[in-house]
Amino acid sequence: MTETKFPDLPTEDLLQRLNISKVSGNKSHYNTYTVNLGESTFTIRKKNDLMWVDSGIVEQHGDDMLDYIGCYIDNNSI
Repeated sequence: MTETKFPDLPTEDLLQRLNISKVSGNKSHYNTYTVNLGESTFTIRKKNDLMWVDSGIVEQHGDDMLDYIGCYIDNNSI
């Protein structure tokens, strides 16, 4: 039987270095956000429960972190 390895949850230190800002002047059907997470900066496009991000970011930060960012945007009305 193989052991399932779950991704690490975001550390408190990393979350303290999380900065999300909405890009103003965006005239598309989705909202665009610039995310600074530690040393990494990337763009997220989001509409309702759908979120688009470069696949390299998923590999770098993992699904759990991106889910956290999506929830953070929704819960804080950014």
